[in-house]
Amino acid sequence: MNNKTMRKPTHVLALLIFVAALWAIPTSAQGSGEMVAFLNSAGQVVVSSGDGSYRWIATNPGEIVAQPFGFAWASDGRTLLIGVEAGGVVSLRAADVASQSAAEFAQVSAPLISVSPDRRYAFHGQGGGYGLTDLQTGGALALPLAADSSGGVALWSDSAPLVAYWGSQGNAVLAVVNAQTGESALLDSGRAAPVLPLAWRPGNAQILFRSAGSVYAADVRCLLSGCGANPLGSAVDLLPAGVTDVAVDSSNAYFQSDTVIGAVSLNCTANCPAAAALAAADAGAGGVAIGGGLLVYTSNGGAVSAVDLGCLGGACQPLVLANGATAGAVSSGGRYVVIAQGGTLSALDLATGSAVYLADAGTRLEQMAWN
Repeated sequence: MNNKTMRKPTHVLALLIFVAALWAIPTSAQGSGEMVAFLNSAGQVVVSSGDGSYRWIATNPGEIVAQPFGFAWASDGRTLLIGVEAGGVVSLRAADVASQSAAEFAQVSAPLISVSPDRRYAFHGQGGGYGLTDLQTGGALALPLAADSSGGVALWSDSAPLVAYWGSQGNAVLAVVNAQTGESALLDSGRAAPVLPLAWRPGNAQILFRSAGSVYAADVRCLLSGCGANPLGSAVDLLPAGVTDVAVDSSNAYFQSDTVIGAVSLNCTANCPAAAALAAADAGAGGVAIGGGLLVYTSNGGAVSAVDLGCLGGACQPLVLANGATAGAVSSGGRYVVIAQGGTLSALDLATGSAVYLADAGTRLEQMAWN
């Protein structure tokens, strides 16, 4: 990595400035309507506000939440999409947080793997492979590739009807499909090991994927109008080899490699791994979470720490938010962080420093999803 940008955290003064700035944000400007959804230890879907003033159990006792889909927030941020097993199919429900009501809007073939954020398309298993169903018209499309061995991974762009997934065709193959037109781009990895879609750049048609230990980025916007060449074939080698966790915002890709957390611009086109900037050098297990201009992680000393991403390119100063805790997801506005501490999961309010109970330790931290 570039020694000019990979500088270790130092000065206490910058840390104090970060604390003052973070806590000085007016409460009215933070966290409005920030909700987190999760599956509790009884197998029910729960929605809670970050401040604890709102809580709703959105599924009934005895109902089985369909896997691998489970639940996901729709693009409006007010509707939680929930899949419930219903005798060989999946009952897909729209749960309205404001009215605390849930209604079925489609039945989908099982297994249901993912639903587009606009609620228009469902990606599901079909005859040993995959299919797409248009939930407005009922039209169905059989997709290329045999089903992968992981139970299904299909990621939707938040700004276009594009879905990325992987499967097999002798070798492991990455596919990106325009659900509206059926046009697709395929990348044969040349090996049996998975070639995994990792994340879409928000508001963009750039997909990040992992192949043979490296992480690549490809601009697939041509799938919206017609591709003259395979856009996956010109993917950029983006991150250092062997990174263990990847997260993105609209500007950068963030990664963890051993104890280092770094960042690379998503606009990079050449020598990108060498251009990585240091965000933190004391990371432990648990991965990287991004939200509201903050990077949150678990340090190797067992604390939840945060970095103000405005520091990139300079000397970043991690701030310890909670000792003896593990970091989870950050709310989109950056006000709340889910933490596991003392046998419970809580929402830590970065405006007040208070923590609100969410669930017991039987709830999986990595399944917590903010709207």
